[in-house]
Amino acid sequence: MIHATFCSRAAAALVLASALACDTNEGDDATETTCLDGKCDAAEDDSVDAGPTAIEPAGACADDDIVRIDRPIDPTNPDGPTFQYAVRVSKGSDPDAPVIVHLPGGPGQSSIEGGRGNIKPAASTVLYTDPRGVGCNAMTGKVPSDVFYASSTFAADVIAVLEHLEVDDWAIYGISYGTALATMTASLAVDAGLPAPRAVVLEGILGRAFEAEEDEDAKLVEWKAVRERLPADVLARLDEDEPFGIDPETWGRAVVTMLFLGGTVDLPDTAALVLSGLAAPDTEADSLAFVKALGAEMPQPQGAIDLFDGVGCREIAETAFSEFALVRGELVPSKVNCEAIELDREYDAADYPIDAPIFYIEGTRDPATPLWQTDAHIERQPQTDRFRITVVDTGHNPFGASLVDCVEPLWASFLDAGKGLQDAVNSCRWQTTLAELPAEY
Repeated sequence: MIHATFCSRAAAALVLASALACDTNEGDDATETTCLDGKCDAAEDDSVDAGPTAIEPAGACADDDIVRIDRPIDPTNPDGPTFQYAVRVSKGSDPDAPVIVHLPGGPGQSSIEGGRGNIKPAASTVLYTDPRGVGCNAMTGKVPSDVFYASSTFAADVIAVLEHLEVDDWAIYGISYGTALATMTASLAVDAGLPAPRAVVLEGILGRAFEAEEDEDAKLVEWKAVRERLPADVLARLDEDEPFGIDPETWGRAVVTMLFLGGTVDLPDTAALVLSGLAAPDTEADSLAFVKALGAEMPQPQGAIDLFDGVGCREIAETAFSEFALVRGELVPSKVNCEAIELDREYDAADYPIDAPIFYIEGTRDPATPLWQTDAHIERQPQTDRFRITVVDTGHNPFGASLVDCVEPLWASFLDAGKGLQDAVNSCRWQTTLAELPAEY
């Protein structure tokens, strides 16, 4: 399953690798709260439930390009108390270019606090979003209803921003969990009376919810494949109780993160190259530093944990193996989320038909959203044109990690209903294939 700490560790890896593969979720420096609807006094009394309070904007959340709109705190009570929902409006070079809506992964990641990145066309204005509860929409206190943390609520927030900004020419990009949210948002926006997006671009695709233990299998398969590429002396050391003096939990976090990365521009086989470096005295220190950086434990804010429980467990995964340990060379699940939470709002892309071309970007070695998840999404959207871009020998973030040299031609094609997409794919240096799947009715 896509756990909330992955992208922060992967960002550290990509700094070391000089490549950006995912949205970072740097903790902002806001520690004060602002009380909603004059309930500050009540909030100080533990006997009175004052409801959620919003985190005071600070750091990136207070920048000039942040736009805020009123949204109901309780989605089931649209006329009740409100909070200021934030979105970052990153202006492009062409005011007439389609607006691109960016939906981050996790569930529980922030896109507002990260930079513009290298996977958006320079001409387009990009709306960077954070789901309520985290990032620049962080809140504290007891949530008012079960659907406060729900993808349908997050989609409604994004649609409200599009309406407020009077956006009528747009596309949507989602990564990881954001692909599920993008699917829902694109479909529900049309139901709400907005024009259909020009394109729906999905990277690291979710087509349906994971059944029990499905999210574990791909990680174990990929780790087995990596082990087969390692020198014998490294394998022998990894089979120790604490290889190179590093505890099993740190090793587990590092290995899973490297599996997520797969291949990047600078590290075309991240796990195998880093771990093979342990065999040589002149590279061992660098490889160990890399492992320790990736494996560092990164506590999550309570909002991100609550969001994952409310969305990840109720919509996306029956079980979620959020931590692994490396036990005598083998990955072993050490922490399981969702065991006590029912998968009662099971996500299925078939419930959200999209009236726009869909572009799938997948990595053949993605242990988080395996290729069968792309198959599932494609099968569930037969009514529209679909384009499947498969990036060979890379992981969960193939667009940002491996296709950095062909971003502009790819987006030009996405925004033109796939025209010239084969030429755009051919312009990518990384081995990449394209399958075009016309609408079936």
